[in-house]
Amino acid sequence: SALGEHQAAIEDFTAAIRLTPKNTSVYGERGIVRVYQGDIPGAIGDFTQALRLSPNAKDYYNRGIVFYQQGNFLQAIADFTLALQRDANFVAAYYNRGNARYDVGDSQGAYKDYNQAIQSESQVSLNVNDEYGYYARGIARSHLGDNRGAIADLQAAAAICSQHRNTPLSQKIQETIKQLQ
Repeated sequence: SALGEHQAAIEDFTAAIRLTPKNTSVYGERGIVRVYQGDIPGAIGDFTQALRLSPNAKDYYNRGIVFYQQGNFLQAIADFTLALQRDANFVAAYYNRGNARYDVGDSQGAYKDYNQAIQSESQVSLNVNDEYGYYARGIARSHLGDNRGAIADLQAAAAICSQHRNTPLSQKIQETIKQLQ
């Protein structure tokens, strides 16, 4: 799979499943390769089978990503929630659930998820200098009418953008701040 030989990887994972049909990680790994191949129903099936055998945060998250990419935001939210029930510090699940909530018009839920993601990053010693987290939380705050809080988050994101030399996002942030002032 890492070499880009996706069909061969599928065949190997399928053989491994025949030998060890209750090995949940093989289903999950085959599901990831199927996503790369564009076999979305197969990927969802593999993640679902892995979850039947052993519910876990990683496979709920991966299946949630597939649902999100397909525009099935409510199912994505449900899967990200199940992932978070199994791992309360799963930062990416908070961010992606926040994105899905934002896409269904739940700015309050999105704000809470982005806020929790930023807090969890510091708890699990991840890089808390994530401009996208502050940017997303700022946008959610602006939709909630909290322009002061939104501007503060956007300014924090802009400062981090400068450190990371993320000019495209920095320009977008500056435009958003001007609109909110």
